[in-house]
Amino acid sequence: MKYISDVLAKTADMANHSIEDVVAATTEGGDMFKKVNQSIENFNASLVALAKNNITGSKAGVAMRNIMLRLSAPAASGEAALKKLGIRTKDSAGNLLNIVDIIKQFETSLKGVGTADAAEYLDAIFGKQNIAAAQTLISAGSDKLLEYTSVIDDSFGAAAQKAGVMRQSLKNQIAVLMSGLTELGFKFVDAFAKK
Repeated sequence: MKYISDVLAKTADMANHSIEDVVAATTEGGDMFKKVNQSIENFNASLVALAKNNITGSKAGVAMRNIMLRLSAPAASGEAALKKLGIRTKDSAGNLLNIVDIIKQFETSLKGVGTADAAEYLDAIFGKQNIAAAQTLISAGSDKLLEYTSVIDDSFGAAAQKAGVMRQSLKNQIAVLMSGLTELGFKFVDAFAKK
C-alpha cells in the first residue's frame, strides 16, 4: 500500500496534477491494465505522457482503458491495420506485449507514413475518440515512457515528501492569513485610537 501511495504521489508530481486526477485515471483505466498483465509503473508512465498533452484524470483513464482494449482485442479493421503496419501486440502464448514495446513498434512502423494515412491507421486501430491519446503516447515515444517508468519505479518516499510539502504549504497559508489578520487588527486599532 505504501508503494502504491508513493507511485500515486510521484505520478502526480511528474504529471503536474493532483493525486485526485491520478486516482480518477486509475479508477477508469487501471483495472484493464491489470487484466492484460501490464505494470502499475507503465500505466502511470502513460498517464504522465498523456498529461503533457492535457489529457488528465478520468479522461486519461478512459483513454488508456480503450487503448488497451483495442490492442488486446482489436476490431477486424484494427487487426488489418496492425497487420499492414507489421505490428504484433501479443506474444506466442497470446499475452499482450508490454505497452512500451508496442509503442516502439508504432514508432518504427509509422516512420515515413503520411499524416493522413497514419490518422487512418490509428482510427482503424483505436477508434476516433482514442486517436489523440494514442498519438500522444506514440509521440512521447518508448524511450520517454521507459524514462517515466524508471522514475516512477524509484518513487520510494514520494508520498511522505508530498505530504510534507502539503503540510508546509498549509502552514504558510495559515501564517499569511495570520499576518493579514494582524495587519487588519492594527488598522482597526489605529482607526479607533484616533477617536
